[in-house]
Amino acid sequence: MIRIKKCLGQMLFIVGLVLVFIYLKYIWNLAMEAKEHLFFYTIQEQQVFNEDEDIYEVYYYDLLKKMFFSLEDAIDYGKTLKRSYIKRMGEEAWLWDNYLPFIVYKDQRYMKDFEDYISALEYAKRHENTTIVLNSLEFPIWHREKEKQKQSVVQLDVPLIQQRPELARGCEVTALTMLLQYKGIDADKLTLAKEIKKDPTPYEKKDGKIYFGNPYEGFVGNIYTYNEPGYGVYNGPIQELLQSYTEKTINLTGAELEDVLYFISEEIPVWVITNTRHKVLPATEFQTWHTPSGPIQVTRRQHAAIITGYDEKYIYINDPLLSYPNHQIEKKVFEQMWKQMGSQAVTYIP
Repeated sequence: MIRIKKCLGQMLFIVGLVLVFIYLKYIWNLAMEAKEHLFFYTIQEQQVFNEDEDIYEVYYYDLLKKMFFSLEDAIDYGKTLKRSYIKRMGEEAWLWDNYLPFIVYKDQRYMKDFEDYISALEYAKRHENTTIVLNSLEFPIWHREKEKQKQSVVQLDVPLIQQRPELARGCEVTALTMLLQYKGIDADKLTLAKEIKKDPTPYEKKDGKIYFGNPYEGFVGNIYTYNEPGYGVYNGPIQELLQSYTEKTINLTGAELEDVLYFISEEIPVWVITNTRHKVLPATEFQTWHTPSGPIQVTRRQHAAIITGYDEKYIYINDPLLSYPNHQIEKKVFEQMWKQMGSQAVTYIP
């Protein structure tokens, strides 16, 4: 028993020494950082350097760690830290960061960052007083309190553009043109039809199987005429094209409908994949295609539109095949058919 007590005493003594060493090292690091900060502020007060010379501040989370006269040196140092960002002294905009794109804050304090918006949203919804910020944007793209107080009726004045006669299968780029023009960007459907990423895989029917391109990879087939095989394109290439016109975009694919309507409530239309029947399709309307990246289920009824508004009962869309705007679909029906097509949605951030 005495030997055990002696061993325990020795172990506690060693642990104590280690803790003291860690604490002293921590204090030393704080002292060195304080000394460096004092140096910068001192030379600033004494105006030793050119007044036009920039100073770059490196933050770890929201703690100022170091300052540099060179942005390159600041970035090199920032890369050694996780969750760091760089600002020019006296300014709020981030010049560089290594956060994941979507950052969740609670009461303006960092909680967690995510690669995609849907994961960030699911996490933020589990907490009160949370916001989601896209990298260095100064304002939240989603706010918990705003989500609770979402408007009950919204109708946006989105320009209606018809895809025909120029684009037999161009509903996706036509709908995107409506979105861009609403934002005030000079865009036209024929230019977007040329610019949209293409999947060049040729159509082939062999041994009862259809071999063709993948709309998740690019536009499949001929966009201009029904005289040649074709299909359409899905959310990924559409977001990529949207991003070439406006840098701040967001892919809402996989979100719940109410989460998409949050953006409508903020007066931002949303591009979506639906179908030409505006209702849930039977299984007989779908077929399997074999693409270079694997088999997929598709329907010839696939279509794209812009959500322009909602109320308690209806969702309103601009359909590129219709001659009038704000076509109404029962909310429950829209949600079912939208989910049937993969809950695909894309929009921009102001």
